[in-house]
Amino acid sequence: MTYQMNDTKWNSIKWFFDRLWENPDNAPDAGVLLVMNDQETRRILTQNRLRLLSSILKKDKPMPLSAIINEMQLSEKIVLKELQILEKIALVERDEKGSWRARQPIILPEIEFKIKRIPEATAIL
Repeated sequence: MTYQMNDTKWNSIKWFFDRLWENPDNAPDAGVLLVMNDQETRRILTQNRLRLLSSILKKDKPMPLSAIINEMQLSEKIVLKELQILEKIALVERDEKGSWRARQPIILPEIEFKIKRIPEATAIL
């Protein structure tokens, strides 16, 4: 599973930053910006991964793998697999001690912008 950038996603990011430029007080303090269509969102952000991410985000410090496994009540193999997937898209990272820290996701919908010209209107006199 890979996260691929394309022109449509870049346009969505540009749109996001244009809105942010208009009102910088709405800017998040930190996070990982992802642009995903509905299919990618369902495929990448599964229920287990969202629970895992939420669990780690609640902590102010990195969580050891054993604590994550205990909280998730899943096998080590499943938890590690899910962490590795989240790590590939930069939503979690492992520190030098092997503990995990999560980053807040900022998820934008993939928006396709199509520029259409409005036919010249003729004045009705």
